[in-house]
Amino acid sequence: AEDMLKYLGANMGIIESELYPALQFSHEYSGGGNDVIKPGLGWFNMDVEGVDVVWHDGGTVGFMTFAGFRKDKTMGVVVLTNSTGFPDDLGFHLLNPDYPMVEPKLPLSNTLNKILLDEGIEAVENAYMEIKENESDKYINELLEAKLKA
Repeated sequence: AEDMLKYLGANMGIIESELYPALQFSHEYSGGGNDVIKPGLGWFNMDVEGVDVVWHDGGTVGFMTFAGFRKDKTMGVVVLTNSTGFPDDLGFHLLNPDYPMVEPKLPLSNTLNKILLDEGIEAVENAYMEIKENESDKYINELLEAKLKA
């Protein structure tokens, strides 16, 4: 985490670096994107409820990250998680409390594994069908999301 904070500090200009002009250039709008997200060179620019934010996210299976800072350089955050979902809403909320938090979805695999251990395989099938029909918006299906990203 310490290295990420140093990198963020250098990008914000609060840690001296001869690379600062190049880092600043990487934040500038490079074209494309949409009305909400304006890409730079490896960074994105976004108005977060009236606050200009420079940010980037990423991850690998089971680990997701967010790094961002206010363009006025008054605050920066690094969010590191051991999850399958992007922590962008948390990062944006830390940078501007007016930004709403997303209600987290429960991992479907954890829920089904608990049912399997407590009640057996037949209960898992019934629970899965029940969740799929009535509560799919409350769960994240990690296997389906992995296939969609591949």
